Amino acid sequence: MSSYWNHTGRFQKEYEELKKELVPNQGDAPTDLGQLVRFTSNIYYDIFNNGGCNLKLDPLKSARSIFRQYLKELKEQAEILYIEDFGRKLQKFFKGNANVADDVVDVVIAFCYRKYQKKDNALSKFIELIKAAKLVADYVRRDDENHHYEGKNSLLTPETELGKAVKLIEDIDL
Repeated sequence: MSSYWNHTGRFQKEYEELKKELVPNQGDAPTDLGQLVRFTSNIYYDIFNNGGCNLKLDPLKSARSIFRQYLKELKEQAEILYIEDFGRKLQKFFKGNANVADDVVDVVIAFCYRKYQKKDNALSKFIELIKAAKLVADYVRRDDENHHYEGKNSLLTPETELGKAVKLIEDIDL
């Protein structure tokens, strides 16, 4: 049987990637996805390492809050994975129930990974767009220089919209 405790979880590779990319070694993660992964990992660890005895502490309030924020989407992800009664399993997970732990981690990791991939894909597309804009800006600047436009005749003076756009694009450091 697969288990994250034995490093053989259903989404083990994705879990490890998300943890590496989104969760700092100490303290809160800077993003909601990172916090979901962090809280899930910490709760899972406590269940299997300490029998869930630390789950009665205050930090669990923060975890419940972020899970509540994404509960609808997590339930939808559970349905996609054919995991039934996710809401009830999540409640049991917060109470330290090891029998539901891997199902909860499966849902959280699948959800977070899907969201993370979308953001990563959007970032890649944005970088491609900036690179294309830089090529256009370079072409416009060369065309302006080749025609020896000067002063008011230049389309690239700081006062023109094109001049401002080209300057903005050229200043982006990738």
